[in-house]
Amino acid sequence: MRVPDALLAALLAWVGYSILNISQAVQKIGLQRQAEGHLAVGRVLWVGALGASGGSFAIVFAAISVGQVAVVGALAGTGLVSLALFSRLAMGEQMGWVRMLAISVTVSGAALVALLPAAGEETTFRPLLLWLVPVVVAAMAGGAVFTVPEGPVRGLVIAGLSGFLGAWSQLFQKLLAEDFAGVATLLSDPLTLVWFGLSFASMVVIQFAYRFAEAIRIIPVYTALFIATPVIGGVAVFGEVLSLFQWVGVALILGGALVLGATAASSS
Repeated sequence: MRVPDALLAALLAWVGYSILNISQAVQKIGLQRQAEGHLAVGRVLWVGALGASGGSFAIVFAAISVGQVAVVGALAGTGLVSLALFSRLAMGEQMGWVRMLAISVTVSGAALVALLPAAGEETTFRPLLLWLVPVVVAAMAGGAVFTVPEGPVRGLVIAGLSGFLGAWSQLFQKLLAEDFAGVATLLSDPLTLVWFGLSFASMVVIQFAYRFAEAIRIIPVYTALFIATPVIGGVAVFGEVLSLFQWVGVALILGGALVLGATAASSS
């Protein structure tokens, strides 16, 4: 992948994930306004944010179409940076030194991932893994849900499954993007139903996690799986190659995003 393509993919990923995370926060604000009796304002905020969320998926898809899914997936953590800045500027939330450090770490990791060239070209595509891994992971997580005691641990397992399902959908988007020929492709290719189904399943599954554990525990687990899954999947399924410093960048993004996710959950 050429450096200009990598930079474009990183920019699109940052914009897409930023819109997604901020729109999720605005949806919560809209629901809160409705609960307070401001129905019209609350509904406008909620509907507008929901539409923005849909647009964010198109932007991330564009990022995947020009870049490595491992890189695009790792940059999911940058959306939390934008959310933290939005919370500070638009909602007056205090940042604190922990958040500031987490933002610095995440941005540094994103720079390493986006600006440094990959170690090599893609090697072997493994379609069996693309289809088999989600089935195996879902079966294992389903078994764990019914075997672990009812409580926070069960919630964390469900949250991890939700993050995995939402992130694995990006691998199917990557496969679809390779033969993308316009909107007609999205409407006619069965892969669209697959990745959309995984994304929808992720949104449904996460709701069950909240029944067993607090958001401050759930969101970091979800975030970790959502970032790590496409990175590992991109390497294992599509044979994508990252340099050593890019792997360091992934680790920095993951660490910073976990802290940002935890602090966002504690303040919600």
